[in-house]
Amino acid sequence: MTPGDWIELLTGSQSNSMAAFAFLLTILSGYTVIAYVVGAKLTRSQLAIATTLYFASSILVLLNMRIAMIEAQRARHYLTSQLNEFEYANNLNLQQMFGIAEVVTLVIFALVSAPLIFMWQIRLPMAE
Repeated sequence: MTPGDWIELLTGSQSNSMAAFAFLLTILSGYTVIAYVVGAKLTRSQLAIATTLYFASSILVLLNMRIAMIEAQRARHYLTSQLNEFEYANNLNLQQMFGIAEVVTLVIFALVSAPLIFMWQIRLPMAE
């Protein structure tokens, strides 16, 4: 790959990661609004469908974000290690960059879990 290809991979992967995060926030917001507005009124089958769709789409977006972050980190690592003229300051080695991707994935997984807990709390009074 030429340096231009690596730069294109870097910027494209970063852009894909940001777009996936925006989509994830949309999914999180939508499920939280559903939980707040009609969560207590949903039947079990409606709740199962909404939760399954929410969880499946969130996990797919999370995996897409993780892949995009790793691709961007590999391109960044290549550019900083191979090209002296590339002015992108990066003091992290490849292992540290992948560690950051792991931490970001765990934080986002916690974000995905929060609306599920909220829905459970909204529906708890119905069980009593």
